Amino acid sequence: EKDLELLKSFDLNHEFGPCTGITRMERWNRADKHGLNPPQSVYDLLSQHSNDREYTQK
Repeated sequence: EKDLELLKSFDLNHEFGPCTGITRMERWNRADKHGLNPPQSVYDLLSQHSNDREYTQK
């Protein structure tokens, strides 16, 4: 699915810091806090699917 491909691309982008041991939302928030401008589309997907482990995975 296109949405999951976007999230995997976010996972593999080292610009936003390491992704080990934290959820995607935690990583997105950390990147945002440090001014790294993570994609809003990733945040939107994670918010829409906050109870779906396939989207939020740690």
